[in-house]
Amino acid sequence: MPCTFVSFYEMYMTDVPVTSTGPTLDEDAADNALINSIKEMKKLFATDPRKIKFAVVLIGPKLAEARALEERFSNIRRSTQLDTKSSIFYLPFEVSNPRLLDQFIVNLKLSLVPSTIEYYTELSRKARKKRHRSTAPPPTVAPANSTQIINHTGWIVRYEIKLAIFAEFRGEIDVAIRNYETAYEGLMEIFETTNSWSPRWQDARLIIDAVAARMIRCFIYLELSSAAAQRWELHKRRMGEMLDRRALGKATYGFAAWEARWAEIMAIIVGKSGIFHIDIRAGDMSGALPYMPLAPVDKTLKIEEKAGTSDILSHEGFYWLLAAKSARTRRRRALRQAELDANADTYLCPGPEDEKSTDHISIIVRLLENAASEFERRQQWRMEGKLAMEIAELEMERKEWRTALRMLKAGIQGWRREGWAEVVLNKALWMMRQCALQGGDSASAIMAELELISSCKSFVYKSSALLTNTALPRKQNWTYDFTKILNSVKGGIQGNTSLVVRASDVVPFGNGCSCSQILDSH
Repeated sequence: MPCTFVSFYEMYMTDVPVTSTGPTLDEDAADNALINSIKEMKKLFATDPRKIKFAVVLIGPKLAEARALEERFSNIRRSTQLDTKSSIFYLPFEVSNPRLLDQFIVNLKLSLVPSTIEYYTELSRKARKKRHRSTAPPPTVAPANSTQIINHTGWIVRYEIKLAIFAEFRGEIDVAIRNYETAYEGLMEIFETTNSWSPRWQDARLIIDAVAARMIRCFIYLELSSAAAQRWELHKRRMGEMLDRRALGKATYGFAAWEARWAEIMAIIVGKSGIFHIDIRAGDMSGALPYMPLAPVDKTLKIEEKAGTSDILSHEGFYWLLAAKSARTRRRRALRQAELDANADTYLCPGPEDEKSTDHISIIVRLLENAASEFERRQQWRMEGKLAMEIAELEMERKEWRTALRMLKAGIQGWRREGWAEVVLNKALWMMRQCALQGGDSASAIMAELELISSCKSFVYKSSALLTNTALPRKQNWTYDFTKILNSVKGGIQGNTSLVVRASDVVPFGNGCSCSQILDSH
């Protein structure tokens, strides 16, 4: 519910220079119309039972440029009986500097803070009074059936959430957390007394997810990163235990879909908080990464306690990766179709028949791309490269050969330079070979074959001039013959054909060989 309605009005200006001694007749008429419009809006909000505050922003030239303009502004203020400190403001439309405009918005918000706190304090007082009723009042509208009637526990949950939200709006985050905690525990009681998979059961799951997410956001706002990470993990564990005890358990595609959604929500919350961003202007941060991979352990942990993985808040890329992992589990369980003969968990996901037609690969690729982007921003190249290969495998699975080939070509060059393990590079080269043949890129297919056929490879590290020669793993039951790739090229090799292969594009032949290979076909 908004506490303030801000209305913007532009002051009418004629072609007469603003340095004139007084307003023109047209400007007087426009001001009177403006005053009447403001009075009507003010009366509307004054009679509204919600007591929403009404404020006005007038837009016009700079007041210092004309005495008449200042008189017009004063006349509008007196006629509308608005307070210049908290109800009527002036914004010169010559403001072209974004910083000055941002500063005006900040000052406007600060001027409205006292009335905002007063507004939500009054709403909290009324909500607190209703919350302490001994019984839930009868519904104002007759429900369609008895299951829609709220009980006393539901009534308490309702007003604890209201009190928490009002406390957030007042800036009392610690109070909001306590109200959310009470609402959370009340919702867990509702699960124990509600029929599984009934509409109320599904509504309770949606509400408890929202409450847990808002609690995490409050912890991050207070810079309690460990408390936020623990709350995220605790909610996932408690929901799993509740489903094992009262419903179909955790071994369903529906629960895997919920885990993916829960991890995605955490990634969005962490990303928007900006908690991992380092402000270089605050001090000498030379040599530091532009973004931190982990948040520091906060004061909620005792000194004698050891911080585990669930106590440390990671950057959003980690949670995007967890979401992708859960999405893979969802796909695997849906493809098994083990649940089609039973009641499926359809919370925030389709039923069994529609689940079979869900494009799971697109979902997984989207989550992996988000994760890879975050790891790349933090210069975690190994993780970014690993995810790029996973995405390429998924693109190959849905026969997007060119997309997969583009990712592999971009990745292999860096993996070769950094000296990735032979098994990984060998796998990427076989993938590149297949994508190139299927996508019609004969040159890339031949280059991949050359690298696979070579008896050794060279790693060149930037930190030193060391060259390490290691044989590529050989594929079982496969005869390495260069004519195979030539015969596999669509359309074959016609006439005289030359292919120049740069050493930077493949693993060089021999010990530290840096020359190009020129292949001629006659």
